[in-house]
Amino acid sequence: MAGYAHLILTAFPDTNLAVEIMRSGADGYLLKSGEPRELADTIRLVYRGGMVLDQDFANKQVNQIHSSQGTETPLDSITAPAT
Repeated sequence: MAGYAHLILTAFPDTNLAVEIMRSGADGYLLKSGEPRELADTIRLVYRGGMVLDQDFANKQVNQIHSSQGTETPLDSITAPAT
């Protein structure tokens, strides 16, 4: 909705829910386990038009993606020595 920022504050680090929430137009997804200062900073950032995904949650998701892809990354394929 124009003129509004939607920040989800939750106690549940649910990957599928977070993806659906962000697809639905939320501007942020933050876990309640974060520090009060982090919450205040996040509210300010979203208010200014930014988007936020809880850092610990995002790190877990990125690690899960990397572990499911195997050992080679896209960077490996472009930096590997020619054979």
